[in-house]
Amino acid sequence: MEQKRRLLMENANLKNSKQQDDNNDQKNEEDAVKHDASMDNNSPLPPSLDPWPSRPTLYRGPMAAIELVSSTVTTTTSAKPLSCKIVGGERGCIATQDIPAGTLLLIEEPIFTWPIEQIGKPLDLTSVYGIVMNENAQSIVLDLESLHPTKVQVDYAFSRTNNNDDDDEIIQIQIIDMIKMLQQDEGEKELLANILSTATKKKITNSNQTPLTSTDIYRILLTLRYNGFTSGIYLNFAMFNHDDSPNCIKYSPPPPPQLSTTNKEEKEFLYSEVRTTQFVKRGANLTLHYLEPREVSHCTKRRHLWDQHRFDIGDGKNSRKGSDVDVDAMYDLELVNGIFPPSSSFNKKDDDVDRPTLQVENTLSELEDLRQELQNRFNVFTPKDYDSNNEETVKVISQSWEYAKALELSADELCHTTIEKLSNPNHILVARCLRLHLEACDLLIQRTKTKMTSTATAKTSEFSLTESQQINVMCKFLSSAQTILQLQQRYLGNDHPDIARSHHDISQSIQYLLSKSPKQLLKLKFSGMATATNARTKTATFEQWSKEEYQCRKEYERISALYPRKDVEQIVKEAKEKKLG
Repeated sequence: MEQKRRLLMENANLKNSKQQDDNNDQKNEEDAVKHDASMDNNSPLPPSLDPWPSRPTLYRGPMAAIELVSSTVTTTTSAKPLSCKIVGGERGCIATQDIPAGTLLLIEEPIFTWPIEQIGKPLDLTSVYGIVMNENAQSIVLDLESLHPTKVQVDYAFSRTNNNDDDDEIIQIQIIDMIKMLQQDEGEKELLANILSTATKKKITNSNQTPLTSTDIYRILLTLRYNGFTSGIYLNFAMFNHDDSPNCIKYSPPPPPQLSTTNKEEKEFLYSEVRTTQFVKRGANLTLHYLEPREVSHCTKRRHLWDQHRFDIGDGKNSRKGSDVDVDAMYDLELVNGIFPPSSSFNKKDDDVDRPTLQVENTLSELEDLRQELQNRFNVFTPKDYDSNNEETVKVISQSWEYAKALELSADELCHTTIEKLSNPNHILVARCLRLHLEACDLLIQRTKTKMTSTATAKTSEFSLTESQQINVMCKFLSSAQTILQLQQRYLGNDHPDIARSHHDISQSIQYLLSKSPKQLLKLKFSGMATATNARTKTATFEQWSKEEYQCRKEYERISALYPRKDVEQIVKEAKEKKLG
Protein backbone atom coordinates (compact mmCIF):
# COMPACT_ATOMS: atom_id res chain seq x y z
CA MET A 1 0.00 0.00 0.00
CA GLU A 2 2.81 2.40 0.92
CA GLN A 3 4.54 1.72 -2.41
CA LYS A 4 1.31 2.31 -4.31
CA ARG A 5 0.72 5.55 -2.41
CA ARG A 6 4.21 6.83 -3.17
CA LEU A 7 3.87 5.87 -6.84
CA LEU A 8 0.62 7.78 -7.07
CA MET A 9 2.18 10.85 -5.48
CA GLU A 10 5.30 10.57 -7.66
CA ASN A 11 3.07 10.35 -10.72
CA ALA A 12 1.03 13.38 -9.63
CA ASN A 13 4.22 15.35 -8.96
CA LEU A 14 5.68 14.33 -12.31
CA LYS A 15 2.58 15.55 -14.09
CA ASN A 16 2.67 18.81 -12.14
CA SER A 17 6.34 19.31 -12.93
CA LYS A 18 6.01 18.53 -16.65
CA GLN A 19 2.95 20.68 -17.08
CA GLN A 20 4.20 23.59 -14.99
CA ASP A 21 6.34 25.24 -17.66
CA ASP A 22 4.02 24.30 -20.55
CA ASN A 23 0.92 25.65 -18.85
CA ASN A 24 2.44 28.61 -17.04
CA ASP A 25 1.47 31.26 -19.60
CA GLN A 26 -1.95 29.71 -20.09
CA LYS A 27 -2.53 29.62 -16.32
CA ASN A 28 -1.58 33.26 -15.93
CA GLU A 29 -3.95 34.21 -18.74
CA GLU A 30 -6.75 32.21 -17.14
CA ASP A 31 -6.07 33.76 -13.73
CA ALA A 32 -6.11 37.22 -15.28
CA VAL A 33 -9.48 36.51 -16.90
CA LYS A 34 -10.96 34.95 -13.76
CA HIS A 35 -9.67 37.25 -11.07
CA ASP A 36 -8.25 40.46 -12.51
CA ALA A 37 -11.52 42.25 -13.03
CA SER A 38 -9.66 45.53 -12.55
CA MET A 39 -9.32 45.66 -16.36
CA ASP A 40 -12.91 46.86 -16.19
CA ASN A 41 -14.22 47.96 -12.83
CA ASN A 42 -17.75 47.33 -14.07
CA SER A 43 -17.05 43.67 -14.81
CA PRO A 44 -19.16 41.33 -12.67
CA LEU A 45 -17.38 39.44 -9.92
CA PRO A 46 -17.92 35.72 -9.31
CA PRO A 47 -20.77 34.82 -6.93
CA SER A 48 -19.68 35.01 -3.30
CA LEU A 49 -19.83 32.11 -0.85
CA ASP A 50 -21.00 32.06 2.75
CA PRO A 51 -20.71 28.48 3.99
CA TRP A 52 -21.28 29.56 7.61
CA PRO A 53 -24.18 32.06 7.71
CA SER A 54 -24.77 31.28 11.40
CA ARG A 55 -21.16 32.25 12.22
CA PRO A 56 -20.90 35.94 11.30
CA THR A 57 -17.46 37.49 11.48
CA LEU A 58 -16.73 40.42 13.78
CA TYR A 59 -15.88 42.43 10.67
CA ARG A 60 -15.65 41.84 6.93
CA GLY A 61 -14.12 44.43 4.61
CA PRO A 62 -14.05 44.69 0.79
CA MET A 63 -13.49 40.98 0.14
CA ALA A 64 -15.48 37.90 -0.80
CA ALA A 65 -15.01 34.16 -0.64
CA ILE A 66 -15.65 32.51 -4.01
CA GLU A 67 -15.50 29.29 -5.95
CA LEU A 68 -12.42 29.60 -8.16
CA VAL A 69 -14.21 27.70 -10.93
CA SER A 70 -17.82 27.47 -11.87
CA SER A 71 -19.05 24.29 -10.22
CA THR A 72 -22.01 22.97 -8.31
CA VAL A 73 -21.23 20.83 -5.27
CA THR A 74 -23.73 18.06 -4.85
CA THR A 75 -24.83 17.03 -1.39
CA THR A 76 -25.09 13.34 -2.23
CA THR A 77 -22.34 10.74 -2.44
CA SER A 78 -23.66 9.26 -5.66
CA ALA A 79 -22.41 12.12 -7.81
CA LYS A 80 -18.94 13.60 -7.90
CA PRO A 81 -18.45 17.06 -6.32
CA LEU A 82 -16.51 19.14 -8.83
CA SER A 83 -14.78 21.02 -6.01
CA CYS A 84 -12.78 17.86 -5.29
CA LYS A 85 -10.73 18.50 -8.41
CA ILE A 86 -8.15 20.93 -7.08
CA VAL A 87 -6.27 21.16 -3.81
CA GLY A 88 -8.10 23.36 -1.31
CA GLY A 89 -11.53 22.67 -2.81
CA GLU A 90 -11.15 25.34 -5.50
CA ARG A 91 -12.16 28.13 -3.14
CA GLY A 92 -10.43 31.37 -2.30
CA CYS A 93 -10.85 35.06 -1.46
CA ILE A 94 -10.83 38.05 -3.81
CA ALA A 95 -10.93 41.82 -3.50
CA THR A 96 -14.34 43.34 -4.31
CA GLN A 97 -12.79 46.73 -5.08
CA ASP A 98 -9.35 48.28 -5.48
CA ILE A 99 -7.76 48.07 -2.04
CA PRO A 100 -4.80 50.10 -0.73
CA ALA A 101 -2.15 48.65 1.58
CA GLY A 102 -3.21 48.41 5.22
CA THR A 103 -6.91 47.85 4.52
CA LEU A 104 -8.66 45.82 7.21
CA LEU A 105 -10.31 42.83 5.53
CA LEU A 106 -11.43 40.50 8.28
CA ILE A 107 -11.72 40.14 12.05
CA GLU A 108 -12.76 36.73 13.25
CA GLU A 109 -12.92 34.66 16.40
CA PRO A 110 -11.67 31.07 16.30
CA ILE A 111 -14.34 28.40 16.60
CA PHE A 112 -11.84 26.24 18.44
CA THR A 113 -8.47 26.80 20.15
CA TRP A 114 -5.91 24.08 20.68
CA PRO A 115 -6.08 22.16 23.97
CA ILE A 116 -3.16 22.71 26.33
CA GLU A 117 -2.26 19.03 25.91
CA GLN A 118 -1.82 19.56 22.14
CA ILE A 119 0.36 22.68 22.19
CA GLY A 120 3.97 22.03 21.20
CA LYS A 121 3.21 18.50 19.97
CA PRO A 122 2.40 17.00 16.54
CA LEU A 123 -1.30 17.28 15.75
CA ASP A 124 -3.21 14.16 16.77
CA LEU A 125 -6.60 13.00 18.08
CA THR A 126 -6.03 15.00 21.26
CA SER A 127 -7.50 18.01 19.47
CA VAL A 128 -10.50 16.05 18.19
CA TYR A 129 -11.13 14.88 21.74
CA GLY A 130 -10.96 18.54 22.78
CA ILE A 131 -13.67 19.31 20.23
CA VAL A 132 -16.13 16.64 21.41
CA MET A 133 -15.54 17.74 25.01
CA ASN A 134 -16.22 21.37 24.11
CA GLU A 135 -19.54 22.83 25.24
CA ASN A 136 -20.15 23.86 21.61
CA ALA A 137 -19.09 20.51 20.19
CA GLN A 138 -22.13 19.98 17.96
CA SER A 139 -21.86 23.36 16.23
CA ILE A 140 -18.08 22.97 15.76
CA VAL A 141 -18.53 19.54 14.17
CA LEU A 142 -21.15 20.91 11.79
CA ASP A 143 -19.02 23.95 10.87
CA LEU A 144 -16.01 21.75 10.10
CA GLU A 145 -18.06 19.84 7.52
CA SER A 146 -17.69 22.78 5.12
CA LEU A 147 -13.92 23.16 5.46
CA HIS A 148 -11.61 21.28 3.11
CA PRO A 149 -11.86 18.33 2.83
CA THR A 150 -15.61 18.68 3.21
CA LYS A 151 -17.76 15.84 4.44
CA VAL A 152 -19.29 15.65 0.95
CA GLN A 153 -15.82 15.22 -0.56
CA VAL A 154 -14.76 12.56 1.95
CA ASP A 155 -18.00 10.61 1.64
CA TYR A 156 -17.63 10.64 -2.14
CA ALA A 157 -13.96 9.64 -1.93
CA PHE A 158 -14.72 6.51 0.09
CA SER A 159 -17.81 5.55 -1.93
CA ARG A 160 -16.45 5.84 -5.48
CA THR A 161 -15.83 2.77 -7.58
CA ASN A 162 -14.11 4.31 -10.60
CA ASN A 163 -10.66 5.84 -10.01
CA ASN A 164 -9.18 6.09 -13.46
CA ASP A 165 -9.04 9.84 -14.07
CA ASP A 166 -6.68 12.53 -12.82
CA ASP A 167 -9.28 13.96 -10.46
CA ASP A 168 -9.64 10.63 -8.70
CA GLU A 169 -5.86 10.43 -8.42
CA ILE A 170 -5.82 13.72 -6.51
CA ILE A 171 -8.69 12.54 -4.32
CA GLN A 172 -6.70 9.39 -3.61
CA ILE A 173 -3.62 11.36 -2.60
CA GLN A 174 -5.27 14.22 -0.78
CA ILE A 175 -8.08 12.51 1.07
CA ILE A 176 -8.01 8.72 1.10
CA ASP A 177 -4.27 8.19 1.56
CA MET A 178 -4.07 10.95 4.16
CA ILE A 179 -6.93 9.56 6.24
CA LYS A 180 -5.52 6.04 6.02
CA MET A 181 -2.11 7.37 7.07
CA LEU A 182 -3.67 9.04 10.13
CA GLN A 183 -5.47 5.81 10.98
CA GLN A 184 -2.18 3.89 11.15
CA ASP A 185 -1.27 5.32 14.57
CA GLU A 186 -1.92 2.28 16.75
CA GLY A 187 -1.32 4.28 19.92
CA GLU A 188 -4.47 6.33 19.38
CA LYS A 189 -7.01 3.50 19.22
CA GLU A 190 -8.02 3.94 22.86
CA LEU A 191 -8.43 7.69 22.41
CA LEU A 192 -10.47 7.08 19.24
CA ALA A 193 -12.80 4.83 21.23
CA ASN A 194 -13.16 7.52 23.92
CA ILE A 195 -14.00 10.14 21.27
CA LEU A 196 -16.68 7.95 19.67
CA SER A 197 -18.11 7.05 23.09
CA THR A 198 -18.22 10.69 24.19
CA ALA A 199 -19.83 11.75 20.91
CA THR A 200 -22.52 9.10 21.37
CA LYS A 201 -23.22 10.12 24.98
CA LYS A 202 -23.44 13.81 24.03
CA LYS A 203 -25.53 12.95 20.94
CA ILE A 204 -23.09 14.70 18.61
CA THR A 205 -24.03 13.89 15.01
CA ASN A 206 -23.26 14.84 11.43
CA SER A 207 -25.52 17.32 9.65
CA ASN A 208 -27.51 14.42 8.18
CA GLN A 209 -28.22 13.22 11.75
CA THR A 210 -26.01 10.14 11.40
CA PRO A 211 -23.68 9.30 14.32
CA LEU A 212 -19.99 10.08 13.98
CA THR A 213 -17.91 7.20 12.64
CA SER A 214 -14.17 6.60 12.85
CA THR A 215 -13.90 7.96 9.29
CA ASP A 216 -15.65 11.15 10.44
CA ILE A 217 -13.20 11.48 13.34
CA TYR A 218 -10.19 11.21 11.04
CA ARG A 219 -11.85 13.55 8.53
CA ILE A 220 -12.08 16.12 11.33
CA LEU A 221 -8.41 15.52 12.21
CA LEU A 222 -7.43 15.99 8.56
CA THR A 223 -9.52 19.17 8.42
CA LEU A 224 -7.62 20.52 11.42
CA ARG A 225 -4.33 19.61 9.73
CA TYR A 226 -5.20 21.34 6.45
CA ASN A 227 -6.84 24.44 7.95
CA GLY A 228 -5.35 25.05 11.39
CA PHE A 229 -3.50 28.21 12.39
CA THR A 230 -1.17 28.59 15.35
CA SER A 231 -3.93 30.27 17.35
CA GLY A 232 -6.72 27.84 16.41
CA ILE A 233 -9.34 27.08 13.76
CA TYR A 234 -10.87 30.02 11.90
CA LEU A 235 -13.55 29.32 9.31
CA ASN A 236 -13.12 32.35 7.06
CA PHE A 237 -9.36 32.64 7.46
CA ALA A 238 -9.15 29.10 6.10
CA MET A 239 -10.60 30.36 2.81
CA PHE A 240 -7.44 32.37 2.09
CA ASN A 241 -5.03 30.50 -0.19
CA HIS A 242 -1.25 30.38 0.14
CA ASP A 243 1.14 32.44 -1.95
CA ASP A 244 4.92 32.72 -1.72
CA SER A 245 4.46 36.48 -2.20
CA PRO A 246 1.18 37.12 -0.38
CA ASN A 247 -0.64 40.43 -0.45
CA CYS A 248 -2.15 40.02 3.03
CA ILE A 249 -0.95 39.42 6.57
CA LYS A 250 -2.69 37.74 9.51
CA TYR A 251 -2.38 39.33 12.93
CA SER A 252 -2.90 37.32 16.09
CA PRO A 253 -3.10 39.64 19.11
CA PRO A 254 -1.63 38.03 22.25
CA PRO A 255 -4.29 36.44 24.44
CA PRO A 256 -5.20 38.40 27.57
CA PRO A 257 -3.75 37.16 30.88
CA GLN A 258 -7.19 35.94 31.93
CA LEU A 259 -7.01 33.15 29.36
CA SER A 260 -4.79 31.25 31.76
CA THR A 261 -7.78 31.15 34.11
CA THR A 262 -11.44 30.36 33.52
CA ASN A 263 -12.52 33.88 32.58
CA LYS A 264 -15.06 33.04 29.87
CA GLU A 265 -15.76 36.64 28.87
CA GLU A 266 -12.17 37.22 27.81
CA LYS A 267 -11.85 33.79 26.24
CA GLU A 268 -14.81 34.50 23.98
CA PHE A 269 -12.98 37.48 22.50
CA LEU A 270 -9.80 35.90 21.31
CA TYR A 271 -9.59 37.04 17.67
CA SER A 272 -7.33 37.52 14.66
CA GLU A 273 -7.37 40.00 11.79
CA VAL A 274 -6.24 40.17 8.16
CA ARG A 275 -4.97 43.27 6.38
CA THR A 276 -3.55 43.92 2.94
CA THR A 277 0.18 44.67 2.72
CA GLN A 278 0.17 46.13 -0.79
CA PHE A 279 -2.24 47.60 -3.31
CA VAL A 280 -4.66 44.91 -4.54
CA LYS A 281 -6.74 45.28 -7.68
CA ARG A 282 -10.44 44.58 -7.77
CA GLY A 283 -11.04 40.91 -8.52
CA ALA A 284 -7.48 39.83 -7.60
CA ASN A 285 -6.83 36.91 -5.25
CA LEU A 286 -6.22 37.73 -1.60
CA THR A 287 -3.53 35.45 -0.19
CA LEU A 288 -1.58 34.63 2.97
CA HIS A 289 1.72 32.89 3.62
CA TYR A 290 1.05 29.62 5.42
CA LEU A 291 4.51 29.17 6.95
CA GLU A 292 5.97 30.62 10.12
CA PRO A 293 8.71 31.68 9.93
CA ARG A 294 8.16 32.90 6.38
CA GLU A 295 11.86 32.92 5.47
CA VAL A 296 12.61 29.28 4.62
CA SER A 297 14.29 27.68 1.62
CA HIS A 298 12.17 26.62 -1.34
CA CYS A 299 12.92 22.96 -0.59
CA THR A 300 11.75 23.20 3.02
CA LYS A 301 8.69 25.22 2.01
CA ARG A 302 7.75 22.75 -0.70
CA ARG A 303 7.99 19.75 1.61
CA HIS A 304 6.12 21.43 4.45
CA LEU A 305 3.22 22.51 2.23
CA TRP A 306 2.99 19.03 0.77
CA ASP A 307 3.18 17.33 4.16
CA GLN A 308 0.70 19.62 5.90
CA HIS A 309 -1.64 20.61 3.05
CA ARG A 310 -0.95 18.12 0.25
CA PHE A 311 -0.34 20.68 -2.46
CA ASP A 312 2.86 20.99 -4.44
CA ILE A 313 4.30 24.42 -5.28
CA GLY A 314 6.65 22.81 -7.79
CA ASP A 315 10.37 23.03 -8.40
CA GLY A 316 11.68 26.21 -9.95
CA LYS A 317 10.61 29.69 -10.81
CA ASN A 318 6.93 30.33 -10.13
CA SER A 319 5.77 33.53 -11.80
CA ARG A 320 2.71 35.49 -10.82
CA LYS A 321 0.94 38.52 -12.26
CA GLY A 322 -0.32 41.58 -10.51
CA SER A 323 2.26 41.62 -7.72
CA ASP A 324 4.16 44.63 -6.47
CA VAL A 325 7.07 42.29 -5.74
CA ASP A 326 9.81 41.73 -8.34
CA VAL A 327 9.46 38.11 -9.54
CA ASP A 328 13.08 37.94 -10.66
CA ALA A 329 14.16 39.19 -7.24
CA MET A 330 12.14 36.40 -5.60
CA TYR A 331 13.91 33.88 -7.81
CA ASP A 332 17.32 35.34 -6.91
CA LEU A 333 16.50 35.02 -3.21
CA GLU A 334 16.61 31.22 -3.59
CA LEU A 335 19.84 30.81 -5.56
CA VAL A 336 22.59 28.70 -4.00
CA ASN A 337 25.98 28.86 -5.71
CA GLY A 338 24.28 30.55 -8.65
CA ILE A 339 21.61 27.90 -9.30
CA PHE A 340 18.06 27.28 -8.14
CA PRO A 341 18.43 24.12 -5.99
CA PRO A 342 16.42 21.04 -6.96
CA SER A 343 13.69 20.02 -4.54
CA SER A 344 11.10 17.34 -3.93
CA SER A 345 7.80 17.27 -2.09
CA PHE A 346 8.95 14.09 -0.32
CA ASN A 347 11.25 13.85 2.66
CA LYS A 348 14.19 12.07 1.06
CA LYS A 349 16.52 12.30 4.02
CA ASP A 350 19.49 10.92 2.12
CA ASP A 351 19.33 13.94 -0.18
CA ASP A 352 19.31 16.32 2.81
CA VAL A 353 22.62 15.34 4.35
CA ASP A 354 24.67 17.85 2.37
CA ARG A 355 21.94 20.38 1.62
CA PRO A 356 23.47 23.70 2.76
CA THR A 357 20.13 25.44 3.24
CA LEU A 358 18.97 22.69 5.63
CA GLN A 359 22.14 23.05 7.67
CA VAL A 360 21.53 26.79 7.96
CA GLU A 361 17.85 26.26 8.85
CA ASN A 362 18.70 23.74 11.56
CA THR A 363 21.19 26.14 13.13
CA LEU A 364 18.68 28.98 12.88
CA SER A 365 15.97 26.92 14.58
CA GLU A 366 18.26 26.07 17.50
CA LEU A 367 19.35 29.68 18.00
CA GLU A 368 15.78 30.99 17.62
CA ASP A 369 14.62 28.55 20.30
CA LEU A 370 17.43 29.75 22.57
CA ARG A 371 16.48 33.38 21.97
CA GLN A 372 12.86 32.67 22.87
CA GLU A 373 13.91 30.79 26.01
CA LEU A 374 16.14 33.67 27.09
CA GLN A 375 13.37 36.17 26.34
CA ASN A 376 11.01 34.16 28.55
CA ARG A 377 13.58 34.09 31.34
CA PHE A 378 14.29 37.81 31.20
CA ASN A 379 10.57 38.58 31.18
CA VAL A 380 10.31 36.90 34.58
CA PHE A 381 13.22 38.78 36.15
CA THR A 382 12.54 42.08 37.95
CA PRO A 383 15.07 44.84 38.70
CA LYS A 384 15.22 43.59 42.30
CA ASP A 385 16.24 40.12 41.12
CA TYR A 386 19.53 41.50 39.80
CA ASP A 387 20.49 42.55 43.34
CA SER A 388 19.18 39.36 44.91
CA ASN A 389 21.25 37.53 47.52
CA ASN A 390 19.65 34.25 46.51
CA GLU A 391 22.44 32.16 45.00
CA GLU A 392 20.12 30.21 42.71
CA THR A 393 18.57 33.39 41.30
CA VAL A 394 21.97 34.95 40.72
CA LYS A 395 23.17 31.77 39.03
CA VAL A 396 20.22 31.69 36.62
CA ILE A 397 20.60 35.38 35.77
CA SER A 398 24.34 35.04 35.26
CA GLN A 399 23.91 32.01 33.02
CA SER A 400 21.16 33.70 31.01
CA TRP A 401 23.24 36.83 30.55
CA GLU A 402 26.25 34.87 29.28
CA TYR A 403 23.99 32.93 26.91
CA ALA A 404 22.53 36.18 25.62
CA LYS A 405 25.98 37.60 24.84
CA ALA A 406 26.99 34.33 23.16
CA LEU A 407 23.77 34.35 21.14
CA GLU A 408 24.53 37.78 19.69
CA LEU A 409 28.01 36.67 18.62
CA SER A 410 26.69 33.39 17.18
CA ALA A 411 23.90 35.12 15.24
CA ASP A 412 26.35 37.66 13.81
CA GLU A 413 28.70 34.88 12.76
CA LEU A 414 25.82 32.91 11.24
CA CYS A 415 24.98 35.86 8.97
CA HIS A 416 28.49 35.77 7.51
CA THR A 417 28.81 31.99 7.24
CA THR A 418 25.39 31.71 5.57
CA ILE A 419 26.39 34.17 2.86
CA GLU A 420 29.62 32.24 2.35
CA LYS A 421 27.98 28.80 2.41
CA LEU A 422 25.19 29.74 -0.02
CA SER A 423 27.30 32.11 -2.14
CA ASN A 424 24.36 34.50 -2.16
CA PRO A 425 24.24 37.62 0.05
CA ASN A 426 20.58 38.06 -0.98
CA HIS A 427 19.35 34.59 -0.05
CA ILE A 428 16.05 34.50 1.83
CA LEU A 429 17.75 32.75 4.76
CA VAL A 430 20.20 35.64 5.13
CA ALA A 431 17.22 37.86 5.99
CA ARG A 432 16.17 35.42 8.70
CA CYS A 433 19.73 35.32 10.08
CA LEU A 434 19.78 39.11 10.18
CA ARG A 435 16.44 39.23 11.99
CA LEU A 436 17.80 36.80 14.58
CA HIS A 437 20.87 38.99 15.06
CA LEU A 438 18.72 42.09 15.50
CA GLU A 439 16.61 40.31 18.12
CA ALA A 440 19.74 39.07 19.90
CA CYS A 441 21.14 42.62 20.02
CA ASP A 442 17.81 43.93 21.25
CA LEU A 443 17.80 41.32 24.00
CA LEU A 444 21.10 42.67 25.34
CA ILE A 445 20.12 46.32 24.97
CA GLN A 446 16.70 45.93 26.59
CA ARG A 447 18.10 43.90 29.50
CA THR A 448 20.69 46.61 30.07
CA LYS A 449 17.95 49.27 30.14
CA THR A 450 15.91 47.18 32.59
CA LYS A 451 18.83 46.77 34.96
CA MET A 452 19.68 50.45 34.80
CA THR A 453 16.28 51.17 36.35
CA SER A 454 17.34 49.35 39.50
CA THR A 455 19.76 50.68 42.09
CA ALA A 456 23.23 50.74 40.56
CA THR A 457 25.45 48.24 42.34
CA ALA A 458 28.50 46.21 41.49
CA LYS A 459 26.29 43.16 41.18
CA THR A 460 23.95 44.92 38.75
CA SER A 461 26.81 46.01 36.50
CA GLU A 462 27.86 42.39 36.09
CA PHE A 463 24.68 41.74 34.11
CA SER A 464 24.65 44.79 31.85
CA LEU A 465 26.60 46.25 28.96
CA THR A 466 29.07 49.02 29.53
CA GLU A 467 28.59 52.14 27.43
CA SER A 468 31.44 51.04 25.16
CA GLN A 469 29.82 47.62 24.72
CA GLN A 470 26.43 49.21 24.03
CA ILE A 471 27.97 51.36 21.28
CA ASN A 472 29.63 48.32 19.74
CA VAL A 473 26.39 46.32 19.81
CA MET A 474 24.42 49.24 18.40
CA CYS A 475 26.87 49.61 15.50
CA LYS A 476 26.35 45.96 14.60
CA PHE A 477 22.60 46.38 15.08
CA LEU A 478 22.55 49.28 12.62
CA SER A 479 24.53 47.33 10.04
CA SER A 480 22.14 44.36 10.23
CA ALA A 481 19.08 46.63 10.10
CA GLN A 482 20.28 48.38 6.95
CA THR A 483 21.06 45.08 5.25
CA ILE A 484 17.77 43.38 6.13
CA LEU A 485 15.78 46.40 4.92
CA GLN A 486 17.33 46.14 1.47
CA LEU A 487 16.48 42.42 1.35
CA GLN A 488 12.94 42.83 2.69
CA GLN A 489 12.06 45.47 0.12
CA ARG A 490 12.78 42.91 -2.59
CA TYR A 491 10.18 40.40 -1.40
CA LEU A 492 7.81 42.47 0.77
CA GLY A 493 7.47 45.71 -1.19
CA ASN A 494 7.50 49.10 0.56
CA ASP A 495 4.35 49.06 2.70
CA HIS A 496 4.70 45.88 4.78
CA PRO A 497 4.73 46.17 8.61
CA ASP A 498 8.13 44.43 8.69
CA ILE A 499 9.49 47.23 6.51
CA ALA A 500 8.23 49.74 9.08
CA ARG A 501 9.98 47.81 11.83
CA SER A 502 13.29 47.87 9.95
CA HIS A 503 13.00 51.61 9.31
CA HIS A 504 12.35 52.08 13.02
CA ASP A 505 15.39 49.96 13.94
CA ILE A 506 17.61 52.08 11.70
CA SER A 507 16.20 55.35 13.02
CA GLN A 508 16.61 54.35 16.67
CA SER A 509 20.16 53.06 16.27
CA ILE A 510 21.29 56.18 14.37
CA GLN A 511 19.75 58.40 17.03
CA TYR A 512 21.63 56.52 19.73
CA LEU A 513 24.98 56.65 17.93
CA LEU A 514 24.60 60.31 16.98
CA SER A 515 24.17 61.15 20.65
CA LYS A 516 26.63 58.67 22.19
CA SER A 517 29.41 58.16 19.64
CA PRO A 518 29.17 60.06 16.36
CA LYS A 519 32.79 59.15 15.60
CA GLN A 520 31.93 55.46 15.55
CA LEU A 521 28.90 56.17 13.39
CA LEU A 522 30.98 58.05 10.83
CA LYS A 523 33.26 55.03 10.48
CA LEU A 524 30.39 52.71 9.54
CA LYS A 525 29.58 51.68 6.01
CA PHE A 526 26.69 53.79 4.73
CA SER A 527 24.01 51.96 2.75
CA GLY A 528 21.21 54.44 3.11
CA MET A 529 19.05 56.30 0.64
CA ALA A 530 21.68 58.91 -0.21
CA THR A 531 25.07 58.39 -1.87
CA ALA A 532 28.04 57.92 0.46
CA THR A 533 30.50 60.81 0.52
CA ASN A 534 33.59 58.60 0.38
CA ALA A 535 33.23 56.25 -2.59
CA ARG A 536 36.17 54.11 -1.48
CA THR A 537 35.19 53.51 2.13
CA LYS A 538 31.45 54.07 1.53
CA THR A 539 31.25 56.22 4.64
CA ALA A 540 29.01 59.24 5.09
CA THR A 541 28.96 62.60 6.83
CA PHE A 542 27.14 63.57 10.01
CA GLU A 543 24.60 65.42 7.89
CA GLN A 544 23.93 62.37 5.69
CA TRP A 545 23.41 60.13 8.72
CA SER A 546 21.05 62.69 10.22
CA LYS A 547 19.10 62.83 6.99
CA GLU A 548 18.95 59.02 6.88
CA GLU A 549 17.58 58.93 10.41
CA TYR A 550 14.90 61.48 9.51
CA GLN A 551 13.85 59.64 6.34
CA CYS A 552 13.65 56.27 8.12
CA ARG A 553 11.65 57.80 10.96
CA LYS A 554 9.19 59.32 8.50
CA GLU A 555 8.87 56.04 6.58
CA TYR A 556 8.19 54.23 9.84
CA GLU A 557 5.47 56.75 10.69
CA ARG A 558 3.98 56.56 7.18
CA ILE A 559 3.75 52.76 7.11
CA SER A 560 2.56 52.50 10.73
CA ALA A 561 -0.30 54.88 9.87
CA LEU A 562 -1.48 52.36 7.27
CA TYR A 563 -2.17 49.82 10.03
CA PRO A 564 -4.13 51.67 12.74
CA ARG A 565 -5.18 49.79 15.84
CA LYS A 566 -8.07 52.02 16.90
CA ASP A 567 -10.44 50.71 14.20
CA VAL A 568 -9.91 47.10 15.32
CA GLU A 569 -10.21 47.96 19.00
CA GLN A 570 -13.49 49.80 18.37
CA ILE A 571 -14.95 46.97 16.28
CA VAL A 572 -14.04 44.37 18.90
CA LYS A 573 -15.37 46.58 21.71
CA GLU A 574 -18.73 46.98 19.95
CA ALA A 575 -18.94 43.26 19.17
CA LYS A 576 -18.17 42.42 22.78
CA GLU A 577 -20.82 44.81 24.08
CA LYS A 578 -23.37 43.37 21.66
CA LYS A 579 -22.59 39.78 22.66
CA LEU A 580 -22.72 40.53 26.37
CA GLY A 581 -25.96 42.24 26.14
